[in-house]
Amino acid sequence: MRAIILFGFLTTFVLSATWVVNESRSKLSWTKAADFCKKNKGKLPLVKDLKNASSNKFKRYFKKDFYWTREENKNNLEQAKYFNFYDKTTYTSPKEFKLNVRCVVR
Repeated sequence: MRAIILFGFLTTFVLSATWVVNESRSKLSWTKAADFCKKNKGKLPLVKDLKNASSNKFKRYFKKDFYWTREENKNNLEQAKYFNFYDKTTYTSPKEFKLNVRCVVR
């Protein structure tokens, strides 16, 4: 797997995602996280994007912490999914919780 930094983005040839190099400086609620990504011309990542990033050389660009995904809880739209880089598991939490944010550009 090769990753390069090109015009402020981390790009990989194995993953389908191109990651924005800079993540949010502070933890954000899900709604503010989505707004942050939109301002950076990106989107919140899918769970599969974060799982892929956690299992290859790309993980060095992430904190061992919790990151929002763009996926909402289908049974409760006041909750969204997040990915835990500690145990590589997906969980759900209320959207007002503040978690890390890194955006993808497709």
